[in-house]
Amino acid sequence: MTETPEEEEPTSGLRNPQAAARGVGSATLLLEALVLLLALVPLTKLSGHVSGLEIGVLLGLIAVCVLTCAVLKRSWGWHLGTAIQVAIILTGFFNWALLVLGLVFLAIWAYVLHVRRTVLRPAHFDH
Repeated sequence: MTETPEEEEPTSGLRNPQAAARGVGSATLLLEALVLLLALVPLTKLSGHVSGLEIGVLLGLIAVCVLTCAVLKRSWGWHLGTAIQVAIILTGFFNWALLVLGLVFLAIWAYVLHVRRTVLRPAHFDH
């Protein structure tokens, strides 16, 4: 027995759901890179002393955030995005404010992954 259109599970309604999910992921990573870049000056002023290693790690994470936008077409790109969130949380050893930023962006990234899963969900699935 075939289902009638009224009984079908609604799709996301997007023409290209993969591109939409990549767009949300890329926007999140770019926003994260911008926030980390803007956090450099307050960290150096408020902390009193920020080592070259700390600045180098943050600049490296900023670059990785931007470059990861290009690989979100691949499934491992999304795993890399998650690893970035963990790495930013680990920068909390340098300064507690970075820990807070890492936790906030981890929560945002978790929501982005939820949206991606929802948008890319197949229209038909068994309950």
